[in-house]
Amino acid sequence: MLIGPDSSGAALKSAAPLRDVPVSVEIVGTEIIESGQFSEFARVLDGYTLASSAPGERGLFEQIVLRGFTDTPYYRNGLNDSLGSLPVHDLANVESIEIFKGPNSAIYGPGEPGGSVNFRTKQPQMESAHSIQAGFGHHGRFRTELDSTGALNEDAGLAYRFIGASENADSYRDFVSSERRFAAPSLSWRPDEKLHVLGAVEFIRHTAPFDSGTVAVDGRFPLPRDQYLGEPDTGDTRIESFTASLDADYRWSTAWTASASFYWQDTRLDGLRVEPVELAEFDAEEQSMILTRELLHEDEAARVFTAEAEIEGEISTGALQHRLLLGYEYVLIRDRTRLDVSDSEAQPYEIDILDIQYGAQRPELFPEENVRERVHQHAIYFQDFLRLGDHWRLLAGTRLDHVSARGHDDVENRGFNQGSTDFSSRIGIVFNPLQALSLFGSYAESHDPNEGLLPTGEPLRPTRGRSLEAGLRLRYPIMDFTLDSALFNIEQTNVTTEAPGQPGFDIQTARQISEGLDLEVSL
Repeated sequence: MLIGPDSSGAALKSAAPLRDVPVSVEIVGTEIIESGQFSEFARVLDGYTLASSAPGERGLFEQIVLRGFTDTPYYRNGLNDSLGSLPVHDLANVESIEIFKGPNSAIYGPGEPGGSVNFRTKQPQMESAHSIQAGFGHHGRFRTELDSTGALNEDAGLAYRFIGASENADSYRDFVSSERRFAAPSLSWRPDEKLHVLGAVEFIRHTAPFDSGTVAVDGRFPLPRDQYLGEPDTGDTRIESFTASLDADYRWSTAWTASASFYWQDTRLDGLRVEPVELAEFDAEEQSMILTRELLHEDEAARVFTAEAEIEGEISTGALQHRLLLGYEYVLIRDRTRLDVSDSEAQPYEIDILDIQYGAQRPELFPEENVRERVHQHAIYFQDFLRLGDHWRLLAGTRLDHVSARGHDDVENRGFNQGSTDFSSRIGIVFNPLQALSLFGSYAESHDPNEGLLPTGEPLRPTRGRSLEAGLRLRYPIMDFTLDSALFNIEQTNVTTEAPGQPGFDIQTARQISEGLDLEVSL
């Protein structure tokens, strides 16, 4: 289903009408985001798209399911935005959301084959506009937003925008509340029709306690839905993210443009949490049911730098019109993760779920993980989007990625140094027999490097995927009728899981297959 403008530039990294794109795309426009007063991405997905949200890690992160795969990568204006410990995305600064189905490694690099999500952020405008909004919701939720934009120097083409948001919320769970602060200033410089420079900064702080949920006994849930099984005095987990970006586009002729983008991201996570380990059988004599728990302290920090350069232009060869794209991308990731965990056997940190009494003595913490890592990624990619007359479109692209990772685990006193080089390609075709009807088919590949070792001591192989897809789009504006349908088959190989009975090692299963039908109708 199309929601919003009838185009998707990010799907191809090139401007194109949606009817010419040989992949499944869903677009959530500004009107939908603002009309629903949405502040979190998952609520938009659940209400308006075929994608779905799932409970994220520790209840603090988004986990989006696309065609059966959960490790969905996120992008911000076409650059990877999912490499650090990012909190739930705030939509105050989002103009539109593009959801791409199927592998995108041929243009965006490593990722799972289910699909990806791109956020287009709001940009400064020369025309002045200012707004302040406040809203109330369930469980004591209160949110305020500020959006101000306008010209700083109209003759010089200089404009600004500032977006801020503040949110506090309780929940139906005891002792569980959250707080979020968000700010996003940006500047735009457009001295003439050829050059456009955009600088933007975004800061978000999200605090909330970890909530492990409830327990099941014989397939039933004996506890009240508001019962908290952690410890109130562990406090909140705090996530902070700071990003800065600089984008420049230069059109040196009517047919050719050059662009460069630089992106910096600094994320930090820190907090205590209590997790369940084992629930004992009901003790009839004591009239109790003991839940063994463990205490964890997690401290993560990640810094990501991305630089990207692209050249795009059009040429003709006889009856064929080519739109060519050539790009280079470099990514540097510096990551540190420290995890301390209690010994649940020596100090079980128990609680009786039939007689909840908080305040158990905190167990001692022991180092479980202390890893420092540095990752370098270089990539070059090429794409040709062909127009064959009025009815046919052909897309072909490929990308070469080289990823190297080096690091050290201080707890295991073990270093690692791994690297991989991978090609990913895609090809697609579109036939437009009518202005309102598009038929398309595509083949695409994906890859995702893995870190770790096989029991033999060899490094893990990259996880690979391939997808076949065929679909149609129908637009009938007179009746405001739209239909989007696609059959897909996705196969993923070298899937990684922990090696049974061999701590610190992994194994790679044969393959996973996801296939089905996407069907969406709108009247």
